[in-house]
Amino acid sequence: MTRKPNVGIKMGESLPEVVWPSISRIQIACMAGATEDYNPMYIDEYIAKAEGFGGIFANPLFLLALFEHMLERYHPECNILSLNGTFQRLVRPGDFLTGKGSVSQIQSHEEGYHVDVELWAENQRREIVAKGAATFLHIPASKTLIGSPSKSPKSTIARASLQSAYKIKHANQRTK
Repeated sequence: MTRKPNVGIKMGESLPEVVWPSISRIQIACMAGATEDYNPMYIDEYIAKAEGFGGIFANPLFLLALFEHMLERYHPECNILSLNGTFQRLVRPGDFLTGKGSVSQIQSHEEGYHVDVELWAENQRREIVAKGAATFLHIPASKTLIGSPSKSPKSTIARASLQSAYKIKHANQRTK
């Protein structure tokens, strides 16, 4: 009889929810700058309305940064192997987002385990605004690696941009 190894992660397990209160124009603009995507729909209210979008909205990478943050909170030492997602609805300034996810598959590999997760984000009306999927490498405590896996420069820039925008927003709120 073959026994399944205990990897400390279970199929169907939910990831901790991540709540992002009130997405700001500053966060949206910072993400556009961090990803060097200066589409006017992300920063110019007048143009976004003229093009029929009703106003500015977040760059799709904004939601991938949310998904990356969720994975790192769930498993701080994870090495993300793949991450993708699609917009289902536009994310606008003032929206509150809740990121959710669950483990969909665990596969044994030489270096550890590849863990597949399904991800989604909901707005304050509980409408799904993005769906995604990711695979990350889980290395049990019994295995060790020399060195640490590197993170994608784009995702690191995006995460730093969002963290800066969050700090600026809260600093501005404290000075009011």
